[in-house]
Amino acid sequence: GGDAFAKMKEGAKASSAAPKKRLKKSKAKKKSSKVANVGDKSLEVAESLAAFDPAKNATLTPGKPVPYMFLADTFETVANETKRLKITEILTNAFRTIIATTPEDLLPAVYLSANQIAPAHEGKELGIGDATLIKTLADATGRKESAIKAEYTEEGDLGIVAQASRSTQKMMFPPPPLTVPRVLAAFREIGLMEGSKSVERKRAAIKKLLVSSKEIEAGYVIRSLQGKLRIGLAQQTVVTALAQAALLQEEVRDGPG
Repeated sequence: GGDAFAKMKEGAKASSAAPKKRLKKSKAKKKSSKVANVGDKSLEVAESLAAFDPAKNATLTPGKPVPYMFLADTFETVANETKRLKITEILTNAFRTIIATTPEDLLPAVYLSANQIAPAHEGKELGIGDATLIKTLADATGRKESAIKAEYTEEGDLGIVAQASRSTQKMMFPPPPLTVPRVLAAFREIGLMEGSKSVERKRAAIKKLLVSSKEIEAGYVIRSLQGKLRIGLAQQTVVTALAQAALLQEEVRDGPG
């Protein structure tokens, strides 16, 4: 019930290595002289998780909304990792960081990681069409739709095109940075829009997000709106990471035993 969820709400840096500011999934695999058995790998990850100290590694400001860039960086680190256990560790530590600094943003971060905007039983999905996204991206960046379409055909990933599309429009007052709760709230608002003017309203809301996006954020905003993060993050992995993060942070708070 509420107590269990409260315990889940308490934090970790996505990875000690700084993620590359690009939106492509690396296919390179590390060479190893031998394949360790699953037991060894599980133990190695468990030790790594136990050694992680959210208070020392956290880059978030306690009590402040979690920047969307933190989650985008986590997604990027996951995208460049091929091992399931390591992916789970990365996400677990990200959730632990959020629990330790801004626990109220944990649930929005979980929804965004699972690429959902509401509980599954509500049946709400985004799945914005490519035509709407291309038109909005052109509007937000000042680029021609034809150029965006051509790049999309070449890349096969509208997220990569979005990240590469720098706005040519000068703004006197730059918009505030995106935060995890703000992005989820916008996605939910977009998902609920219906009626004759809903397409225009959706485009206006999406444009606001894109204009506020920095670096890799735009790519993950677009991918999320399409309904496909494309980083190899299974929903079960998100659930496992959440459970591990809650348990580990409870141990940190209560102490061993």
